Amino acid sequence: MTADIEKEPQSSKEDSSAKKVDVFDLVGGDGLWQRCLFLMFLFFAIPSATHNLAMSFYAPNLDHWCARPEDSNWTVEEWKTLALPEDKHCARYKNINISFPIEENSTIIRSEEVISCDAWEYDTSFYTSTVLSQKVTRLPKRDDKEAQDDYSNKFHLQAKFN
Repeated sequence: MTADIEKEPQSSKEDSSAKKVDVFDLVGGDGLWQRCLFLMFLFFAIPSATHNLAMSFYAPNLDHWCARPEDSNWTVEEWKTLALPEDKHCARYKNINISFPIEENSTIIRSEEVISCDAWEYDTSFYTSTVLSQKVTRLPKRDDKEAQDDYSNKFHLQAKFN
């Protein structure tokens, strides 16, 4: 009985190898037809696959930080040094007060309370405009399903036709 069990897998292996040979006989190996067929599929596959690469150009990894208030006259470096905590990437100090910011002996008074960002600035030194750096006027709320669908459709169309 054990001899019969051991023989059955071998016969199934022989059947599968025979099936492989039959398929290769049907396909025909490496001839002119196979090369033409391969080039035809390649001709259509490469342009249709470029959308997979598009997002690496539309949305590259950009350095970003919390946006400066509109009425501030701080440089980006001053803002990043004084107003943003080093250990949290998408947060800023709630209250910041600097007296005599130009002088070396200026005093910095900031609360230790950290709040999340409500807007962001992006590094535009290499890429001037990307999908990520476009200003969004209205972000949908979690419970607003219609606005979420509308926003996602607009984002998709902007990325597709930009």
